[in-house]
Parts: sequence; C-alpha cells; structure tokens
Amino acid sequence: MAAEYFQHAGTALDLSLDRDLQYVSVRTAAAVTYIRLVGASPDARDTLRMQRTLNQLARALASLAPIHSYDAASGIMMEIDGAALQAARFHRGAAALVMADGSEQKNLMLQRTDLEAAIAILQQTSLPGALKAAHSRPTGD
Repeated sequence: MAAEYFQHAGTALDLSLDRDLQYVSVRTAAAVTYIRLVGASPDARDTLRMQRTLNQLARALASLAPIHSYDAASGIMMEIDGAALQAARFHRGAAALVMADGSEQKNLMLQRTDLEAAIAILQQTSLPGALKAAHSRPTGD
C-alpha cells in the first residue's frame, strides 16, 4: 500500500504511519463531533438545519484547534491564521470557509489528534445537552 504524503510548512509528512497525525475534512470532523456529542447522526432529511449545525460545530472546533487548507494542485497544507479564521464564517455544512474579504477557502482539514482533543473539551460544556435537545425536536421548525 502506498504511503500518503502531505506538505506541511515545507515538510513532507507520511500520514499513513500514525493515525493521530492524519487529517480529516472539517465537514467530516463536524459530523463526527455531532455523533460523539449527541449519540446519533445529524438528520440529513432537513438539509438546511444539518448544514447550519455542521457550520456551528466547525466554528466550535476552529476555536479549539488549528484549521488547515489543503491545495490539491501543489500538495501543500497551510494553517489558516487564527485572526482570519475568527473573522470568517463556515458555509455549506462546513465544506467551505468564507473569509472576511469574501474569498472562499475549500479543502478544509483538521488533524485527527486535534479533533479528539477538541471533542473532549466540548463534551465538558453545555453543547451536548443543547444539541441533544435540538436533535429531539421535529424537523422543519
């Protein structure tokens, strides 16, 4: 099996060797966070509600962990500056990040070990209870 390599800060990282060093998309990270906090998947039948929830969870993750943008053409992974990240908003169910200047970042990534640490912190907040309450409400409200 071929090893996966990403460029990060000019250094090639072999991500196949250590699962904790692997990157996942922010959209996937937000969905995993939801599942871990609520104990169920987001309701895909209410697309708008699911996208808003994933956007909000991506925002929570971004406040706790570095977010990177992966350029598939160059193979370079760049961390998004914290100040720029805080001024931006997640869009399309955390698939994109709209920056303050209106530009859009795609291929948003989060390191798996950072995701686990962020979920552990979020589990200690009121967020799981709020998400569970919202999850149990009928869709369309």
